Amino acid sequence: LFLGSMDIRHVVVGTLGAIPFTLLGEYLQIQWLCWLCKPISATGFLWAAWITKQSTRSVPSQTFFSNCIVVGLVLGWLGDICLIPAGGDTAIFQAGVAAFLAGHIAYVCAFINYGGPLSVKWLALSAASVISFSSAVLYFWLFPHLPANMQAWVVAYIVVISSMVISAFGMYGGATTTRTKTTSHNSKRQQPQQQQQQLRSNNNNKYLLLLLGAVMFYFSDLAVARDRFVQPGVINGVFGQPLYFGAQLLLACNFGPQKQLPLSNH
Repeated sequence: LFLGSMDIRHVVVGTLGAIPFTLLGEYLQIQWLCWLCKPISATGFLWAAWITKQSTRSVPSQTFFSNCIVVGLVLGWLGDICLIPAGGDTAIFQAGVAAFLAGHIAYVCAFINYGGPLSVKWLALSAASVISFSSAVLYFWLFPHLPANMQAWVVAYIVVISSMVISAFGMYGGATTTRTKTTSHNSKRQQPQQQQQQLRSNNNNKYLLLLLGAVMFYFSDLAVARDRFVQPGVINGVFGQPLYFGAQLLLACNFGPQKQLPLSNH
């Protein structure tokens, strides 16, 4: 719905279309195929972000939000490249984890900035208990399988990605509530009711897709953790890679400016 242009639709198709070939390369242990196809998918969501970014140049109030999302996507690209090499090199894997960790922090900054203070966002507060519980379960599931040199990394990563999802709920709850009220108040006498409802619907859908991207990212990381620490296998990629690249595409395609309707002449 919010892919924006035919150019982005082509990018989305290319990004997702390369995933099966990456999985095939991993299953058959064909490294050149992995090195060819995974960067195509990773570069795809950067390309989509570049297209979306063009629409934010005329909206200074959203510059910080959009810049944080772009930084997160670039760091995700770096993380993807670090996770390509086979052989289980811990240093390279840690570099990839560090890139994703920093990327999630960028997303947290974006969501908090866009949604407002979390303390007044009931949706974030409600989500916090659920996400915190599930993350605790995740840690105790992984802990018996973690090597000593990865325990601190995993704890930090769980904390940050949980914060990212919670802040995304806060963004959704805060942005839809605050901006809907503002739009309704400012345009009560200037825009037909049907236009106001369409505006709310369009913007709420955008916020919902950003939230969905954050949640998909969370679950895709479960597949990465299972593959690395619990039970390696191509099934982890079959589950995780579509979720991950789908999440990055949702973030890349939906951080553009809030849609505005022209004021009525009446």
